[in-house]
Amino acid sequence: MKVKEQLVLALDRTGLKNFEDKIIDKIFYDIITKFPRLKIELICEIINDGGFGEYGRTYNFSTQEIGVWIKKYLKIQEQTVYNPSDHIPSN
Repeated sequence: MKVKEQLVLALDRTGLKNFEDKIIDKIFYDIITKFPRLKIELICEIINDGGFGEYGRTYNFSTQEIGVWIKKYLKIQEQTVYNPSDHIPSN
């Protein structure tokens, strides 16, 4: 699924309505510009999860809110990265 389609679904899931297509286009452009190294598929996954409340309850739907979802996702991933020293028995 494309990013714009995920944005529309997330907007619907959060219960925030009446956004014009040009606003969705602007959010899309801002997100891919701010996070150019992230794959589109990953951005879609994060938006999908955010629309379901994975990163907390949403009272606002904006570029800033989507950016918060992405940053929360990245922080969770950073915390769960495999660390070999965690698996070395201590003496």
